[in-house]
Amino acid sequence: SDKKNSHESLNKMAATLVERNLAASIFPEGTRNKKSNEELLPFKKGAFYIAILKGIPIIPVVCSSLRGIAVWERFELAGGHVVVKVLDPIETKGIPMSDLNSFTEKVRNLIQTEMNVLNAQIKNERNSS
Repeated sequence: SDKKNSHESLNKMAATLVERNLAASIFPEGTRNKKSNEELLPFKKGAFYIAILKGIPIIPVVCSSLRGIAVWERFELAGGHVVVKVLDPIETKGIPMSDLNSFTEKVRNLIQTEMNVLNAQIKNERNSS
């Protein structure tokens, strides 16, 4: 809620990533989606802010739905087949910060589209076995 402190924290994190040549894994939904395992929540913008600020590419990792496999409220995993796909890196150099919202939504849509493909693949595999 405090935009100034939020930006200061993100700027420090961005500087640390670059100074130490680190990578970060970020789950941009910010929380588990308890309503649907097939529809992504809106993405938080922090990871995209850092990527644009420092020109760090984003490498989306997409996972098929865990419906029927995981019960997050009880931290139970029932086992099953999940497909994970690493997409091509998305360059951020040259993207103006004024495009942060549209860029975040573009990446979310790309991941949602790929997740839909993976979910259809899993459903087809389950139906054919």
